[in-house]
Amino acid sequence: MRIPVVGMSADGSVHPARSSKVGPRGCPDTILSRGGNFMANLSGVVQQLKQAHAEAQGEVKRLGAALAALGSLTGRSPTGKRRTLSAAARRKISLAQKARWAKRNAIAQTPTAKRKRTISAAGRRRIAPAQRARWAKVKAGKK
Repeated sequence: MRIPVVGMSADGSVHPARSSKVGPRGCPDTILSRGGNFMANLSGVVQQLKQAHAEAQGEVKRLGAALAALGSLTGRSPTGKRRTLSAAARRKISLAQKARWAKRNAIAQTPTAKRKRTISAAGRRRIAPAQRARWAKVKAGKK
């Protein structure tokens, strides 16, 4: 695990270190390795943690503002409170939806099959001799 640590120079000025490995007791290496200047290093670490905490709080505020802005676009408040409908209004909506479903199902159930086409008696009389002639030709070819 790597954590950023603030280091102390010999003259006592605080400078940010890149990042340091955590030592055996959970303390950053720079704190353990400085020996006599332990409290100065510790105060630097506390100062850096406070700065990171302030930055995180700022980020949370920005995210909250973004959520509030997006919440207003959807028409609902950021707290998410929903309006309730009266029983009469719910019934009215229910009946309207059931009417839409019934209308859709009525259209789907009406048969739209084509009417069966039949040939007239005069048409059959014209076709029959020609068909007999064709069959006679087929039977003559088999012999």
